[in-house]
Amino acid sequence: MKKKTSQLMKSKSSGGSSKTKPGRQFRRLSAAIEEMKAIRRGERLPSRSWKIVPDGKGGYIRHETTGMRRSPEKSATSLVREARDKLGLSQADFAALIGVDAGTLRGWEQGRREPNRAARVLLTIATHEPEAVLKAAKVA
Repeated sequence: MKKKTSQLMKSKSSGGSSKTKPGRQFRRLSAAIEEMKAIRRGERLPSRSWKIVPDGKGGYIRHETTGMRRSPEKSATSLVREARDKLGLSQADFAALIGVDAGTLRGWEQGRREPNRAARVLLTIATHEPEAVLKAAKVA
């Protein structure tokens, strides 16, 4: 038994001279620190910022103000709603048609989430050519 323990001890301590790749948590933390520095330098907008205002009862309320950049043509919220209205579908049916979770679609419509570029293109097509989307969904 003593022999096995000493062998394990020897195998675990390899001298410490070998360099290892930093772990995932370290890389994420380093990236967050670099992002924070860029925000402080004014090179980047924060993803979220908060404004503290009095609530009128002696306390305070926190309001989120986001620095998200919206495209100049249409917001994602109006794009999703317009596409869904043109097709005349419920949220659940429209989500199933375009292949996303109903919760994700609700987040888009409520402005809590932003669709990625591919989803934005699909929503734009659904807005301008609803029949083409229905036809493509039947084929797939």
